[in-house]
Amino acid sequence: MRKAHAAIFAAAALQLAGTMAVCSDDFFVDSPVHSGESTPHDHNSGHEESADDWLSGCEGNGSCSDADHFCCGSYGGSFCDEIWDPVTHTHFSRRGTPLIHTFFLEPAALHRDLFVDYRIANNVDGTTDEQELETELEWALTKRLGIVIEAPFLSLDPDVDGNTSGFGDLVVAGRALLVDGDECMLAVNLAVSSPTGDETRGLGAGEAIISPTVSLWQDLGNWLSFHAQFGPESGTETGQTDMFWAFALTKSMQGPTLCGDCHHTDHCHHDDHFHFDSEHGEHLHFEPGLTSFILELNGSTGLSGPNDGNTFFELIPGISYVPWELTEFRCGFRFPLYLPKRLDNQLILSYIRNF
Repeated sequence: MRKAHAAIFAAAALQLAGTMAVCSDDFFVDSPVHSGESTPHDHNSGHEESADDWLSGCEGNGSCSDADHFCCGSYGGSFCDEIWDPVTHTHFSRRGTPLIHTFFLEPAALHRDLFVDYRIANNVDGTTDEQELETELEWALTKRLGIVIEAPFLSLDPDVDGNTSGFGDLVVAGRALLVDGDECMLAVNLAVSSPTGDETRGLGAGEAIISPTVSLWQDLGNWLSFHAQFGPESGTETGQTDMFWAFALTKSMQGPTLCGDCHHTDHCHHDDHFHFDSEHGEHLHFEPGLTSFILELNGSTGLSGPNDGNTFFELIPGISYVPWELTEFRCGFRFPLYLPKRLDNQLILSYIRNF
């Protein structure tokens, strides 16, 4: 079993090393911007254009205007140069790949989104059925820095005592996007969970928990992406430490819309949000009808405390859909792969509002 654990973390380390190798130029130096003028890349087609395709559409003598640099596949500047730059909120990479938020894995990209998650879990820790309504705000402060705030409300139905409900532990996290490449992103996060929930009623941990993690995103082509996050979670009083990790694949495609021709209806007015941003060279938000399939594997390994030596594996297949502008719905089903387990299963329903 421990060899299997070592193989998992070795694979994660190799993925991180490979991502850093691909993105190293983007982190340490400003990559040159190619030149030319062209029609913006069509995100709706799902077709990945090669660098030659991009460059073949560019015209001119080698000086690309700010409005057209997207077509040439340029890289962003270095972290230090862009740390205080204003936010250009987009849900696409510069290659046109949708940046999908999975379930429990925090992404590398910075967004301005509000999440309302409703979760129904059966037999948590073998003793309790649990319902949770969590509000999460992800807010990009600058082009490279962001903050995340999570506030859960819990309703517990234990096997022994009576039902109880109330607010859980409040979580505040900071995120720094170190690498912002065309095909990869790398961010570091620092989350602090405050003991605002009543531990005696099972609503909180009873101590602050600190969790520094690394998040990465890798474009695999054809609107297929790999996501990962890993790092320790440590209690400030007990010293109990678990290694958290999560991996996910997302595949997006432009599906049918609910309102017919969303490009020409008042409800799904398209031009303000989805067309090419000529000032910054980027597309902004998802088109109505965008459908994404999500497969997330997450879990933790106990390093000290009551879970020392135990590893939990849980799989979450799911789907997200954009019915109209700036709105996304998401559904997933979480279940353990084998013993030991933290729960029997969990249904996850999400409403996401983009800003």
